[in-house]
Amino acid sequence: MDLIRRWRVRRHHPRRRLEVPGLPPFEMAVHRRFDRYISYAIHELGIWEPFETTVVQRLLSPGQTFVDVGANIGWYTLVAALRVGESGRVFSFEPDADNFAILRHNVRRNFRGRARKSVVIERAAASDRNGTGRIFLSSDNMGDHRIYPSPGVTGSEKIRELRLDRYFRRFPGKLDLIKVDTQGAEPRVYEGARERLVRDRPILISEFWPFGMDASGRSADEVLAIFQQLDAECFLIEDEQQCLRPITLDHLAHRARHDLHPQTETFVDLVVIPRADPRRELIAEWVGEPWSP
Repeated sequence: MDLIRRWRVRRHHPRRRLEVPGLPPFEMAVHRRFDRYISYAIHELGIWEPFETTVVQRLLSPGQTFVDVGANIGWYTLVAALRVGESGRVFSFEPDADNFAILRHNVRRNFRGRARKSVVIERAAASDRNGTGRIFLSSDNMGDHRIYPSPGVTGSEKIRELRLDRYFRRFPGKLDLIKVDTQGAEPRVYEGARERLVRDRPILISEFWPFGMDASGRSADEVLAIFQQLDAECFLIEDEQQCLRPITLDHLAHRARHDLHPQTETFVDLVVIPRADPRRELIAEWVGEPWSP
């Protein structure tokens, strides 16, 4: 089945040459069936999450290590790999078979030799355990597969689950930036990476979706506790305003009980920076007024 998926991506999936400011041109294949968000934006608009992409580029330097949890078809994997260069490393985790087939194609299409060796892709979900689980597949949003049943699913598939603490045990380098977008599985991801987070104090770019966390059997409080342990400063990513708004953990907790309450199904994206990290200055020009109730 994997060979068939690889052949289909090579022969039948649409692709586009992309030019992102600050990076060399690259090419991406996308889903050939209807995908309302990621594949559509990349193929039709030539960009995905433009402001967040710029933030990722700014926070990464050549030679650093980027971890992409919930990589989908590889937008941030490719952006980060082009940014950190052959001297850097990118580790990319995507559990869904169709997404992974396109991710693998996109990495192999854009990188050769030593550059390809610096990008490691895993068909797996980062979790709080090593083992197997299931992922439930969205019918029209290939970035909205979840680890719990929800309306509009077309089925499910068996997936491999990994604890990042164990996975990175033999990697001596520092994890510099971790992006986590897993539709509510974030508490499991962070619990499985707690030792490494405390050791390396990476910057996190994280979805914060109390609905998904609650549906997965966990809670937003668990994620906030991790941020507290890292002594981190949080910023709301506001794409339309191209702004990062500081928000305290207490205010995030307040929002999780009110406008971000699970019943609202509303989410925000965050940049989470340990207070001692000097890279805070790299985003200073985008920092706006603090959020308050």
